[in-house]
Amino acid sequence: MYRLIIVDDEFEIRNGLSRYFPWESVGFEAAAVFENARGALDYIRRNPVDVVLTDIEMPGMSGIELARVIHEQRLPVKVIFLSAYKKFEYARDAISYRVVHYITKPTVHSEIFEVFCSVRRELDAEHGAPLRDAPAEGYYENLVQQVKQAIAKDLKNATLISVAEQVGRSPSSVSRLFLEATGMTFTDYLTGQRMEKANQLLNCIEYKIYEVSEMVGYSNPKNFARAYKKHFGYTPRDFRAPKG
Repeated sequence: MYRLIIVDDEFEIRNGLSRYFPWESVGFEAAAVFENARGALDYIRRNPVDVVLTDIEMPGMSGIELARVIHEQRLPVKVIFLSAYKKFEYARDAISYRVVHYITKPTVHSEIFEVFCSVRRELDAEHGAPLRDAPAEGYYENLVQQVKQAIAKDLKNATLISVAEQVGRSPSSVSRLFLEATGMTFTDYLTGQRMEKANQLLNCIEYKIYEVSEMVGYSNPKNFARAYKKHFGYTPRDFRAPKG
């Protein structure tokens, strides 16, 4: 595992990146997080660090200054900028201080995967380690499979929050990653699964429509009927109407 530290003055960002991104799957350990660059620099001087992911604009010492010190003191650390700002002077300084990548906010998991897989390959080459394939595709497939299994396990009560808890991710992370991996929103997938299950149940004439509604997660039959018609273009009663 290569050692990574994260520097950002916004708690939500540094906490989210350190806790919810699967660093181990791309060969990194989030060794420490800092709210300012000076704390990060002190840590780098005392501990082995392979990569620092740092915001650019922070109170006191900026990410640019941190990169400059790392470069001038020839510390063996790769720097990746994390910022919402896309200005020429930042790009110019990044080149001057040999910053290896630039990730823009709001962060997208696929972009982080691509960047850190690339950096890991660079580190592998520098250390003479065997080159490994990028795990991003497998990771996405695994996450999507976990989400689908969680929905199938409790289709009636499944929600974004409950599924996120089961797969150990934040709701926003699951929503974003599921969309990126499948091209479909979590809600659309959940609704589609409920509608398919509803059709199976509607084929069983012993179930009344309001009972089918409850069995697929709709406590209000009118809401179920509206969702069903929006999905299929006809109502549950139409589905049960005699054919021909």
